[in-house]
Amino acid sequence: MKLRKPQFYKKRPSEWSRKERIQFSVPVVVAILAIVIPLIVTRGGGGGTNSKLDLNRSSTSAPPPAGTYYASLGGKVSLSDGTQSATIQLTRIIDPASGNNAFLGAGDRYLATEFRLSDTSKSPVTNIWEFDGATTITGTDGLTYSADQVDTVSECTSFHNGPYQIVTGQSVTECVVFQIPTNVSVSEVVVTVGNERGIWSSR
Repeated sequence: MKLRKPQFYKKRPSEWSRKERIQFSVPVVVAILAIVIPLIVTRGGGGGTNSKLDLNRSSTSAPPPAGTYYASLGGKVSLSDGTQSATIQLTRIIDPASGNNAFLGAGDRYLATEFRLSDTSKSPVTNIWEFDGATTITGTDGLTYSADQVDTVSECTSFHNGPYQIVTGQSVTECVVFQIPTNVSVSEVVVTVGNERGIWSSR
């Protein structure tokens, strides 16, 4: 069966009746809305994503992990990754520290944070070599500095050069080495273990 086209398509627009104009306009409006509405939704979603990225751009704006403990220089905190726990004491900040200047970045200096790590649990504390990667410092410039996991300093033994583990009742005193700009001081020292974090003020 051959369908006959609507008669108003054979007329000029100026000759259309009001009903014919409405019949022609409704599909056009629906088609336009079908294109415009997804664009509006997409643009709105993009804006929300950018806002979240901006909020997370600075490390200081991120919420602290569950179990954040604060102490001053010389203070102790106990941290656990869910299976192992240890007591950590920031014993001193060596600033400046003496290292191989051939590997020192331009405008930087060596600095070391010394910790006493004690096993107060019933199981060994292993992978002590990874303590470097768990430690950062926050500078007075507001930036976060990661440890130099290769270089060493003469004032203390780096964790990556120390023992692999300690057992119940044992302690070890070692340090984490950093390179930071000469015009920046330490504001905080941070150690993250699992979902827990210890934060020491530099004074």
